[in-house]
Amino acid sequence: MSYLRGCAYFELRTVRIALCALVAISGFGQPNQSSNSLESRRVSLMVRSESWVAGSSFDRQGFEQLCTAAKVSIVSDSKVDGIIAIDYRETVGSTYIGGGRGTNIAFTLSLISPTDGQSVIALKSTADTPSSVRIGRSLHDAARDVLTASSVYRMSCNAVAAALGSRAAAERLLPWAASEREGLRVVEAVHFIAKSPREEAYLAVAKRQFTGLPQLGAVALEPLVSFIKSRYQPSPDGHSCHPPDGDLSSVGAAAAALAEIGGQGSVKVLEDLLKSCLTFISDAVEPAVVPALAGLGKVGNVFSLNVLEEWAARKDKQGGVTDISTTPANRRVGEAATNAANAIRARIAKAR
Repeated sequence: MSYLRGCAYFELRTVRIALCALVAISGFGQPNQSSNSLESRRVSLMVRSESWVAGSSFDRQGFEQLCTAAKVSIVSDSKVDGIIAIDYRETVGSTYIGGGRGTNIAFTLSLISPTDGQSVIALKSTADTPSSVRIGRSLHDAARDVLTASSVYRMSCNAVAAALGSRAAAERLLPWAASEREGLRVVEAVHFIAKSPREEAYLAVAKRQFTGLPQLGAVALEPLVSFIKSRYQPSPDGHSCHPPDGDLSSVGAAAAALAEIGGQGSVKVLEDLLKSCLTFISDAVEPAVVPALAGLGKVGNVFSLNVLEEWAARKDKQGGVTDISTTPANRRVGEAATNAANAIRARIAKAR
């Protein structure tokens, strides 16, 4: 059976992940800017694991596999490039309707210099059992799934490799940097220098510098699309417009840059963004929605008219409100949608 969190606000918390990345000691293991060495970095691994569940511990084997993919070899001898210290704790979580207790997890990884014992880089991630769990999955295992799906955990070994001088690993951090501030902190900590327009585009998106991206052309599409998609997480009913960091202005700037570059891929991303925000017409979403509407008016097609007309109608389906055009923000949103739809209709008529 599925489980639901036994608290009044469980429906608002489908998944919770708290992420942060801390960096220290600049200059250690700067990525080789002239080559992509295939040599594996050698590290030793120390783990402290505690759990309220009998027999549960940190998945060392899974982590070692993650590091192997990042070309980080975990060895037992003393000649290593760094020491990974992992502090892993599982504590009892919330009570769930239907019985059972969830699990809260805290994961901390520190990369230690073997020469002076100083911390080079530290990554932290916390996770807990989500409010709903698929059939056949235990509440405890569901929390572990949330942790292993988190960006901090998934990118941790690449962060280690980058801190130890691997440029290839640093390049693999760029999509993380573009979508999350924690990733940017790690990329900056390893002193990554862009060597191609694609890398320049990723760093610009990571730093929320969108205005110059259209000049880079098609190479900027990938990081822009990655960023916009990371800002909204569709819920089971298909509606969500809550960027993890709440920065809707950056979403709007990215949408405008995406429309300037154009292409069919841009149309789909803008449509999906606007659909995800449909039930959240308010002053809060205007900074993202108005630029996205204007952008869709530039690059959209006949199939884009459906979502534009929904915005023009200013309907809030979730709340059942059919007339919310009294606020200035909603009037501006409606006007932007109408103008965008008219622009598309004009192009269609001109093409005939």
